Amino acid sequence: MPDGKVENIVVTCSTSEFAIGGSVSNLIGTGLVLGNGDDRISIARGATTFKMPRTVPSGGTYNVQVITNPESPKQECSVANPTGPVTNAEISSVVVSCRTIEYKVNVQISGLRSTLTLLNNEVDPLTVMSDGVFSFATSLPPGSAYNVRISATDPPQFCAVGNGFGTMSESDVTVTVSCLSPF
Repeated sequence: MPDGKVENIVVTCSTSEFAIGGSVSNLIGTGLVLGNGDDRISIARGATTFKMPRTVPSGGTYNVQVITNPESPKQECSVANPTGPVTNAEISSVVVSCRTIEYKVNVQISGLRSTLTLLNNEVDPLTVMSDGVFSFATSLPPGSAYNVRISATDPPQFCAVGNGFGTMSESDVTVTVSCLSPF
């Protein structure tokens, strides 16, 4: 063995890196963007899984968040199991769940002197006994139809529905019902 100094030794260390991903449910809108730090990914309508573009080194952490919620139709997405440590395995336990934002069909009633029952789309009865603003129990997503009609008044009273049908936009709708006094 020669005597002397050895100076040309190179030591290279590396850390394994792992993907971060998981599942997506109920995504019917467009424009969902997820982030993990400054790493971003756009998720396509109808996607059921995702994997972030960048990997994370073993010993690191992840924190997946919704950066932009979907539009057309509007949805709100939430993330379960969004954070944790990366320890020598791919992460596939992040769960993104989306729900469509729905809007109310309200009824503004004036002149009522009896009990009034209204229907929306031939279902979803709403019974009221006074003037005021009331909401049907079932909310509707944008693009769906609404059709409010009077089912009954007890005792009979003449009432008329104004702007009682149409297509839901991305806001609540208010239908008017004007009743005349029976005397």
